[in-house]
Amino acid sequence: MQMNGKESGERAIDLFLLGLDEGVIGAAYRGLIGFILIPAKQFLMGSQGSDWAIVPFLLITLFVLRLVPALVRKLLPFSAELKEAWFVRRRTAKLYDSYQWRKVTWIGAGLLFYIVVSRQFSTVYISLSVLCLIAGAGAALRWRVILADGRFPKPVARKIKRLA
Repeated sequence: MQMNGKESGERAIDLFLLGLDEGVIGAAYRGLIGFILIPAKQFLMGSQGSDWAIVPFLLITLFVLRLVPALVRKLLPFSAELKEAWFVRRRTAKLYDSYQWRKVTWIGAGLLFYIVVSRQFSTVYISLSVLCLIAGAGAALRWRVILADGRFPKPVARKIKRLA
């Protein structure tokens, strides 16, 4: 079955959107979030505020990173195949949670990179970035164990009929 130009364009967009959350692009995107976390906090809350404010600021950021894609999925039309791929990812995350924690690794790396570049060697900032890196690395290791172990169920995509 051949695809026409419109179908191949839609397929390319689907692959692009799916790839935003994986590999180098996903890592760079989350690293950038970590990198701008401290300047964003300082911009919104003032630079005179407590360094501890970064903790709730990070938690709010993580919540927004879950909320915005959920709203976009509800409001914009996407192909059934793309929605299904996202569904499988979310299902896997709910079963094992490591998918969400692995995101924190790159946010922690971006945060640490900003600390080094800006020379803002606050104990709170360094501790938070190291905590993110350790938690994310631990989740990544756990995820590799789960992938290698056939006893754990793996969510799979449901069959989807393409509309003509």
